[in-house]
Amino acid sequence: MESTVVGTLAKSSASSDGTASNSPEISVLLGAIENSASTPQIAYGLLKSLLHLLRVSRGNILSSFKTLNGSSRVLGVACIQARELRRSCSLDPSVESSDSKVAVVSPHEKSDSSQVEESWFKCMETCLWIFTEFFASSEDAKLSVLHSSFCIDCLFELFWEKSLRSHVLQLIINLLKITPLCDEDQRVKLQVCSKYLETFTQVKEREMDFVELSVDLLNGMTDLIKTDPVYYQALFREGECFLHVVSLLNGNLDEDNGEKLVLNVLQTLNCLIANSDASKVAFRALAGKGYQTLQSLLLDFCQWKPSQRLLDALLDMLVDGKFDDRGCALIKNEDVIILYLSVLQKSSESLQYHGLTDNNKIFP
Repeated sequence: MESTVVGTLAKSSASSDGTASNSPEISVLLGAIENSASTPQIAYGLLKSLLHLLRVSRGNILSSFKTLNGSSRVLGVACIQARELRRSCSLDPSVESSDSKVAVVSPHEKSDSSQVEESWFKCMETCLWIFTEFFASSEDAKLSVLHSSFCIDCLFELFWEKSLRSHVLQLIINLLKITPLCDEDQRVKLQVCSKYLETFTQVKEREMDFVELSVDLLNGMTDLIKTDPVYYQALFREGECFLHVVSLLNGNLDEDNGEKLVLNVLQTLNCLIANSDASKVAFRALAGKGYQTLQSLLLDFCQWKPSQRLLDALLDMLVDGKFDDRGCALIKNEDVIILYLSVLQKSSESLQYHGLTDNNKIFP
């Protein structure tokens, strides 16, 4: 019955002449959504009505949505639902066998659990689409989101929902694409940048298979830098990007995924420092002359046997771009000379040492 009432409100609002205020209708709808946040079957119908209303809306409806703090409220609902989903998943929907004392999950329970998860997902995804619709409506809407610490916190919380991650990551990237109009805009944008970089550490702590997610975050950085290298190099530099990016290489990495991460880290570092003396100075201050810290991490990973792709990536860093041995390569980053030669030297030492091996066992 409630969804029918909301549908009528949405229909009448969408067909208005664009001059009357829609605040009462939007207010009723947002309140109903918040009240039903923990009941996905009801919330989904309400959210669909609001999404439809925004998609067919005129400026006055979007204005009412902004005035009523709609973007924060729908993201807040999505966060409530994400927590409810995690809570429901933590409850074991199983029965214990009296003979074996082993938990057995019935097909019916599996089906119910799957349906519940799907209901939560549809609600959260619709919340994100409502937020996206508002965010994309105007530059003013984007700036209002940028200045909402609650919205920012919600997005970074929802980032950890695997089913929503690609959508949320794109929204965060879009926040970082906003052109600041004043110093305050720049200040809050730097805060978003810092939270983005801090996610690198959290990924390693929270995700077993963290390499793919780390690569997605690195790709987001490189894509931003390519749109405006000078601006984004400075922004990430101020956010202490080098510490967060290099730290991804700490710890044990398996050969296949490890090399993928190493190559993406090197590519990102190259984008961060290319043609920027200030960035090179900042990175040298962290990694040391000849990038000793990076050198140690690379050699720990490749066990003295760097692949050709790794060597090529270092040559790219040497010239601040793509190395071409057929052309006239101009060295633009002298620190990489030391790094590259050190890796080659250790590789040569390893080959000589392993010449004394038999069946991969080193004789003393």
